[in-house]
Amino acid sequence: LQDGFELAASSSHLIQRYVLAVLYYATTGHQWHYANNVWLSDKHECKWSQDFGASGSSKKGVFQCDSDNRVRHLQLADNNLVGSIPPELGYLTWLESLDLESNRLVGSIPTELGLLEHLEYLNLNSNKLEGNIPLSLKNLHRLEQMLLYFNDLTGVVSDDICILVDDVALYNFQTDCLSTSSTTDEEPAIQCECCSYCCDGISHCALPQD
Repeated sequence: LQDGFELAASSSHLIQRYVLAVLYYATTGHQWHYANNVWLSDKHECKWSQDFGASGSSKKGVFQCDSDNRVRHLQLADNNLVGSIPPELGYLTWLESLDLESNRLVGSIPTELGLLEHLEYLNLNSNKLEGNIPLSLKNLHRLEQMLLYFNDLTGVVSDDICILVDDVALYNFQTDCLSTSSTTDEEPAIQCECCSYCCDGISHCALPQD
């Protein structure tokens, strides 16, 4: 694919533009509800977004860049992303908010997301993600909200991740740590000692049980 923007090989934004292109192809970007026509265009990647809603009150795509044109906020919730989360997202090292909720994402949560040291908000709920919650997320010391519920994730949340809660930074942590049945001894999909809310993987969430 020819990129009309023609960044120099030495440009600090080359990796950023490449990662966003990988995200597009990994999640069937041509079928997105919004921003699919502007993504990969000749515009600067900070302009890869689309306004929608009443008088353009909402926006999908690259929601915000900083004064140095580094992507800070990706908003692609409920946008018909189909595929897997590419590990290359870990190279968007200035990212503060990643919202991919309510799509059709499968596969595992990439361990490379643990490289996003500026991340404050991670929302992956309501997809079909599988596997364990990666231990690498313990490195996200600025993380305030991590929403992973309504997926097919399993396993035990590491004590190293729970330290983020104990240190007060992570105040909203939600997983499928609630049993799907209140009448049996069925174990929940996720064992979590530090989650602020537990969900059953289907439709219901509640405060964690002591």
